[in-house]
Amino acid sequence: MNLKLLLILAISLLPMATLAQVSLETPANQSVVSGVGLVRGWACDASAIELSIDDGKYRVPMLYGGDRSDTADRCDNDGLNGFGTVVFWPNFGLGEHSAELIVDGVSVQSSNFIVESVSGVFVKGLSGGVAVPDFPNAGETSYLAWSEADQNFIVDYKAAKGEVKKKLTIDVGELQATAEFDLDPDIEYRFGGKIRVGGSENAHIFTLIDASGAEHSAGHGYGPNKATSIIPINQPNNSEVYRKVRITVYSKYTVNSDHTVSPLPSDVRTEFIITLKEGDFLQL
Repeated sequence: MNLKLLLILAISLLPMATLAQVSLETPANQSVVSGVGLVRGWACDASAIELSIDDGKYRVPMLYGGDRSDTADRCDNDGLNGFGTVVFWPNFGLGEHSAELIVDGVSVQSSNFIVESVSGVFVKGLSGGVAVPDFPNAGETSYLAWSEADQNFIVDYKAAKGEVKKKLTIDVGELQATAEFDLDPDIEYRFGGKIRVGGSENAHIFTLIDASGAEHSAGHGYGPNKATSIIPINQPNNSEVYRKVRITVYSKYTVNSDHTVSPLPSDVRTEFIITLKEGDFLQL
């Protein structure tokens, strides 16, 4: 009888012993995940690892043997204990999910997580960014930029240096593409522009928008590789405080008698990268 009890106790404690040598780090319990991300963690000793999502509706095999030197002492080995794989979280559906970590056929850890997304599918052609003031420290600003590859917002090094990019596309038959940038009233910007797209003649128009929402024409340029005049905005001696700048780009156009331009339907698909730089120039 005592031997039988010992066997039952040993079997019941097996997952707990295994759990002490395993950690599922992502998705963490009660976490929110989105975009393209990693299922990851570590295990001291394993032959096969998988993540079971929603009671086995999805089974995701893990690659095992990644360098996790931070676990070497705990596992008393060389530290090659990491496991993980890349997933597109919306593939599991938006909303709440459950996950079980299965190591060599034994369920050793579980978590509940939530999938959020700008869309339930992999989206293309989006761009944008946002400033996060007083982060990571008071008086400092961090910048988040949309990453198509990650399907998420990421900390953008260039944006952190005062640079934000947006991509515009004019498809065949379309007249124009437009981008708007929010302006920080405490930052001095300058904008100008050059267009260099395969030698085609392109045109662009700048519009400044003040705090009341009123729009102010701020110049235009047209012709191959045409540069606009450089116009500073948000300088202390300006009478207006501008909150936005809008850039409209044409890939085909006609020049009016007053030297302004009007769009014509594009006959080729054209892409533009627009960059707003703090204290520098907005370049097309």
